Amino acid sequence: MSPYPRPPQSAFFGQKDFQQFRVITAMVEALDFPIEVIGCPTLRDPDGLAMSSRNQYLSEDERERALSISRALMAARNEVKSGVRQANRLIATMRGIVLDPGTLGRVPVSVDYVAAVDPLTLKPIDILEGPTVLAIAARVGRTRLIDNVIVQPEG
Repeated sequence: MSPYPRPPQSAFFGQKDFQQFRVITAMVEALDFPIEVIGCPTLRDPDGLAMSSRNQYLSEDERERALSISRALMAARNEVKSGVRQANRLIATMRGIVLDPGTLGRVPVSVDYVAAVDPLTLKPIDILEGPTVLAIAARVGRTRLIDNVIVQPEG
């Protein structure tokens, strides 16, 4: 007998870890669980950095350098709004912004991945034809950070 009076009806997952959200959604669908999986928008600090418990490990300079991740995603989102549909162009923009040392070049940054993927299959895409997840995982100092945005080409 379950210690709960009734089984859960909804499960809420942040979209910041989009891969986790998608895997859980697929599992619920495949196993035909009677649970609605709801994606919650990524919460951001006023400066744009995605909220994460890992942010506490960042020094002041590392936090400033980590802002390049959200700035890269927003720049790519703006490129999509201006008509760019080639994933390789968006990826190059994002990678360039994340790796630009700026005035904090002494803070090490390494990119684990920069990707444009289909939101259902998580497979990389070449041309944006519908909703697309732009995702970045990078290490700033010793802290691994992830972030993403979902973009939709117009027209």
